[in-house]
Amino acid sequence: MKGKFLKENERLKLELKTKKGRNKRRDRKNMDKGIKEPNWFARGYLFYKYGDCDKAIEACTRAIELSPEYAEAYYIRGIAYNDLGNYQQAIRDYDRAIELNPELAAVCYIRGLAYHKLGNYQQAISDFDRAIELNPKYAPAYYNRGIAYTYLGNYQQTIVDYKAAAKLGSKDAQDFLKKEGIDW
Repeated sequence: MKGKFLKENERLKLELKTKKGRNKRRDRKNMDKGIKEPNWFARGYLFYKYGDCDKAIEACTRAIELSPEYAEAYYIRGIAYNDLGNYQQAIRDYDRAIELNPELAAVCYIRGLAYHKLGNYQQAISDFDRAIELNPKYAPAYYNRGIAYTYLGNYQQTIVDYKAAAKLGSKDAQDFLKKEGIDW
């Protein structure tokens, strides 16, 4: 079974990489037969990884239909919606993923980015706070929380967060602080 799953993943990678594969129409009924939700999730993840957000959404939706409690499928589908600029739908998927597994720091973080894109900086900060609470070494959460504070005019907190991010290895935070002549 494991070998069959790996072969399917390799076939998907090849299909995604080739122009012929992207344009090829498939008999969806035959392709759908016997595929369980982990395989649909793997397909969704691979489609997303190789840049086909529409197919990633379709595959993750199929995984969710088969297993409505599959938090990771909501997460990947949310990221695909996010990349397509559909931030509201992405947030709905992130909400469901967090409801199913509230300990996913990455989902809190990425939902914060979606709120940021919508201009809801307070909600973005709340999500970055939760991501940091779950993973205190999550440099991108500190950095992006600092950006959100900048939009709210709280420059003092921006510097505090940039310093924390820089100490955790964020090159963007380090570069900014260096440019501004601020030690971290």
